[in-house]
Amino acid sequence: MQSAKISEPSMAHVTNGDRRNGEHLKDEANPINVSNNAANNDCGINGNDDNSDSSAERSVSIAYADGPRQPALHNMANLFHLGVQSFNAFAEDLLYGTSKDSSGDDNDDTTGKTRQISCFCLPCISCGRGEEGRSTVRLMSTLFFPLFLLSFFLLDDVGRIMVRNMRLRNGSYSAKTMGNGVDHPVIRRKIVHSYPGLKRELLWVPLERTVTVDEHTALDAKMKCPKAVLFFFHGCSRYAASFFYSPQGRRMVSAAYRAGIAVVAFEKNDEQGCWDWEDDGAAVLKVGRKFLSSRLVGACGKNAKDQEDQDIYPPIWAFGASSGGSFVAMLAAKMKEDPKKFAPFNFSAINVQIMSPPEELDWDIPTIFTVMDGDTQTKERVQNRVSKKFQKGPFKMITTSGQKGIHPDHFSKVFQDDEQMTPEISNNIHQSLVIMGIIDPSNDHLLVNPRQKEEVVASIWQKQNKAVKKVSNDAKTYPFGVSKQMARPLRKPELKDAHSIWLIEELNVAFDQHEITSEGFGDVLEFFFKYGVP
Repeated sequence: MQSAKISEPSMAHVTNGDRRNGEHLKDEANPINVSNNAANNDCGINGNDDNSDSSAERSVSIAYADGPRQPALHNMANLFHLGVQSFNAFAEDLLYGTSKDSSGDDNDDTTGKTRQISCFCLPCISCGRGEEGRSTVRLMSTLFFPLFLLSFFLLDDVGRIMVRNMRLRNGSYSAKTMGNGVDHPVIRRKIVHSYPGLKRELLWVPLERTVTVDEHTALDAKMKCPKAVLFFFHGCSRYAASFFYSPQGRRMVSAAYRAGIAVVAFEKNDEQGCWDWEDDGAAVLKVGRKFLSSRLVGACGKNAKDQEDQDIYPPIWAFGASSGGSFVAMLAAKMKEDPKKFAPFNFSAINVQIMSPPEELDWDIPTIFTVMDGDTQTKERVQNRVSKKFQKGPFKMITTSGQKGIHPDHFSKVFQDDEQMTPEISNNIHQSLVIMGIIDPSNDHLLVNPRQKEEVVASIWQKQNKAVKKVSNDAKTYPFGVSKQMARPLRKPELKDAHSIWLIEELNVAFDQHEITSEGFGDVLEFFFKYGVP
């Protein structure tokens, strides 16, 4: 420890700790003499005052001088400055051997061959003698400093992982859901090949759950094993990607996503055509089998059976609308003939929407039909099949609620998550529909089948798309219901389709005759979980 001797109240002479020659450094403004008579031992430093005078001198800290008290900040600066000086002197002496011993004589024991060099981290450990010891210290410093900095990054990563895991265990689980019941999942697309020469593109949503820690903190966690896998098959002239950007498709995908179900959409051989067994049947069966085997193998564990470990797969369900509904029924009938051939791509439940499959098709897995109340012909055919086919089922039919009104705030509610769709624009769309004779202003119901007014409907959505571009501050705008993130994997034809489907689909659903619908989809999922889990 360093100490100071004060001989007069008004002035103190301090000898700075120069153990090599005992020189006195004098400061004219504040002449202070400090003597430092420390003697080194093996593992420490002992201070010894040889010139103490109890009658005239007293010991105080070198950070403070007698007289008026210095400001705290000034005292701290003095301490820091003295510490830096001490460290520099110590490092210079340790690394380069430039110091002299306290007797003032240069000798080899201090600067040369025989002086023992202590480790600067652990003073009790010797690094060698003389220049060899200093070289060892320099090498250790060169290696230690980068590792020291790297340790901070490693500790930061470990801390982040620990905090994330704790939040995952203790947080509450929810999906990124907007007020209109729509999530914004990230879609992936990939062409899957299957020998010999079969390929098909699939679009799917990687399952992620949002762990809400508090109102300001949320984490995303991927689910390795979904509760089920739901395959979507669209109708004629509809893109598979439209399940993810059309108003009704977004609601269904979001409902499945929130229930922990993995969503996969198959593309047709001709996306602007209909499903055809000759072009699509074999490809879908083989590609579906390969997709499941590659994506979910081992994800849900293994089951010991017949002395062989077999992979466990979640339930496989299917949804098909219109032409897609008939194709799903064909797949179910084919799987019935040889389940092992296509395993694990075997449906355990299906939903056939707005379609009555051909009578000659026969399958025996749980099936729920969704028909529109305005399509009386399809409703009667499905009802007849359901009443006859109840063995190994069950078979069930649900019906929509009938025609619906398009009110002035309809589109602002449907696209509540899209800032582009303002209440003003929604009201303008409603007024245009009234002016064009599509909506009855007295009850907001449709006066005609919108499929018969394609040109009029097209003029309305084109007008509104131009209006959005004109008022938008962003040079690039996106279709209603399509975020920037969603638009990235979409192709140009799909983006073009998204610019019109937001209006066409909603008008067809309101007319309630033949259109994909999210109405009753909650009942469909409940049916799947009840009857479609092996």
